[in-house]
Amino acid sequence: MYSRIMVPLDGSPFSEKALPLAVALAHRSGAELRLVHVLVPLANKVFIEEEGGAQGYLDALAKRITEESGVSAVAVRRVGHQVVGELSYYSAEEGIDLVVMATHGWGGLQRAWLGSVTDGLVREARVPVVAFRPGKKDGPRVDGKVIEEILIPLDGSALAESILPEALRLGGKEARYTLLRVVPIALPSSSISGGLELAQREKLLKAMEAEATRYLGEVEERLRGEGYEVRSEVRVDAHPARAILDYAEEIGADLIAQATHGRSGVARFALGSVTDKVLRGAEVPVLVVRGVEAPAEPGVSANVA
Repeated sequence: MYSRIMVPLDGSPFSEKALPLAVALAHRSGAELRLVHVLVPLANKVFIEEEGGAQGYLDALAKRITEESGVSAVAVRRVGHQVVGELSYYSAEEGIDLVVMATHGWGGLQRAWLGSVTDGLVREARVPVVAFRPGKKDGPRVDGKVIEEILIPLDGSALAESILPEALRLGGKEARYTLLRVVPIALPSSSISGGLELAQREKLLKAMEAEATRYLGEVEERLRGEGYEVRSEVRVDAHPARAILDYAEEIGADLIAQATHGRSGVARFALGSVTDKVLRGAEVPVLVVRGVEAPAEPGVSANVA
């Protein structure tokens, strides 16, 4: 399981919305909770005032969590000019196993940073991150069972499969797992040389569905052999992220687990095309892991990230 779980906080009530899930995971695994706030130095007077406020806030929060839940919570204040870099360094220095955080927060002790920090931690820290985007629905379940239903989108690539160890680690053998592969309706342009007739397109789509079913069946059988409760589903949709989100709602998933290449880019520092959209659109926590990329194989899609 886990020994140290980190929760980045910016001092806002929004950032604290990740605490119930973090506390529940820590309680189940006997892990210590690290409440971490990074203070960015500004003017000297402002820095001194914020330094005192940050420490008092963290200490009070850690004390309350420990008294109310029995989970050991430690208040950690760091100082640095780069929030992501400081959190990344701290996670490596302290052997953090998991990061649990709310994303897209505003306000707090200093300028808001939770939105971009999620992306940055996945790229730099290489620590599994559970990101929770608070919305209209209730927060993560913390009824003692924590996570019962985990959805794992796979696309047949080694990168996508790199999420499996962390998803199984988080859910254990108490959770149920659904492997989902989305077959895109829009066929690869390389397969449409000069345009295919409708019958040919349908034939190719059926072949893709059959291959997806075969692939998921193999992964499912392997995991069942290890003692996990697993099922699989193939969906056809031109928009993989939307299909993943819709199916997560359909089965009542408690968490979506997905790998990403974690590349940075000019376009909004996206985690990855599909993973990024899922993270930003999901109403349940999303476990994101920076996967290990392998050379692309012929006919293998890389649309997960």
